[in-house]
Amino acid sequence: MNKVLDGYVEQSRKMKQTDNLFVLDPLHTPDKPILLRLRCISNHNKLFRKTMCDPKLVEIVSDLLGPSIRYINQEKVNMKPPQSSSSLIRWHQDWAFFPYTNDSLVTVCIAIDDSSRENGCLQVLPGSHKGPLYSHFQDGAFVSAITDPALDPSSAVHIEVPAGGVSFHHAFTVHGFLSKSIRTFTSYVVL
Repeated sequence: MNKVLDGYVEQSRKMKQTDNLFVLDPLHTPDKPILLRLRCISNHNKLFRKTMCDPKLVEIVSDLLGPSIRYINQEKVNMKPPQSSSSLIRWHQDWAFFPYTNDSLVTVCIAIDDSSRENGCLQVLPGSHKGPLYSHFQDGAFVSAITDPALDPSSAVHIEVPAGGVSFHHAFTVHGFLSKSIRTFTSYVVL
């Protein structure tokens, strides 16, 4: 996956602005490409599509949600290069991004790089999957992060996962990637 992603970074040198696949950092230039995210990567790359359908992964998700599962075609690769101006993924709940009423959703995060405290691994608030749902709006606009001053992240735990490892969390779970220098492939599954 890293080799494939390095190829996309090279392709991004030709890009001047974000499009449906490439999300570029504001500091991105052809000489210093800074690719933040690849959206719906499985539509463009067989390796990522195959990974989403890996029988071992499907079996684990089926154990969590039941046998009738489907992937939501909103998966992405988050790339948090250290030179980025905006690669932090602030505290949020995935549910805020979904137009669904069925909350039987699990987020699957595959660590492409070793994911540790030092390089900005996923952090979660234990028990937050039980609610409440927090506001992700400020002054009437969706801002992709929790804006509720009642949020207390002091109980956050680090989810350290080796490259190739997988973590799972419910769509209500409060989480974020609060440091830099890590690549993760995130897919969403619904019952």
